[in-house]
Amino acid sequence: MDIYSQLLESEKDEIVNALSQMNVLTVDEVATFDKFVRWVERWHKTANEIRVGYRLEEFSFHNDMDLRPLLFEQLMGLVTDITASKIQAVIHEADEIYFESTVPLKKPESDWWHYNFYPERWWRKPKILIGDLQKYYENRGIR
Repeated sequence: MDIYSQLLESEKDEIVNALSQMNVLTVDEVATFDKFVRWVERWHKTANEIRVGYRLEEFSFHNDMDLRPLLFEQLMGLVTDITASKIQAVIHEADEIYFESTVPLKKPESDWWHYNFYPERWWRKPKILIGDLQKYYENRGIR
């Protein structure tokens, strides 16, 4: 996955401009193409962790999950269709891993306020549950 070679310089600039328009950076952060690349890498890492059993707790899981439906969906709405299709191409493999490694939830938990911002297709839970995340789902009666 060499993102740098898949995008033209103008498309990289377009992504940086879109990141600048989004409310996802702290006051001290600057939108850069490298930040976008780190987000892509993080999404791939998260999808692969979900495939084998996500080892961190619920808070980290939801933070990692926020990346895909919130950030990339919003980002793709701020760039041209051509750039959006290239973004989709670099995250497609991780999306496939995620969907193969999760099952749909019928209705989000009441304390999952952030699901109000997720498109319904992202309302899912890992097939393999271990550790704190397993306890989280069990404590809420989600099996």
